[in-house]
Amino acid sequence: MANVSDELLRMIGFSRAWTKNYSVVHALVKNPKTPLAMSMNFLARLSEKDLRSLSTNRNIPDVLRVTARKKVVIDK
Repeated sequence: MANVSDELLRMIGFSRAWTKNYSVVHALVKNPKTPLAMSMNFLARLSEKDLRSLSTNRNIPDVLRVTARKKVVIDK
């Protein structure tokens, strides 16, 4: 949900109970309001399929999209 406050996303991102779930981490990375540093840390936990979809997603910050694209290329 893009209309969630960034403070709430920050609290979810710092909570171990929430971030041990892969789908929550994936949703946090896809949300454009999630703090960039937090999203960058979560990129390492995503699968290659999800990194590919992020590398073409125009709703996320450019830095995140380019980093996802680099990770996909490096893994090949």
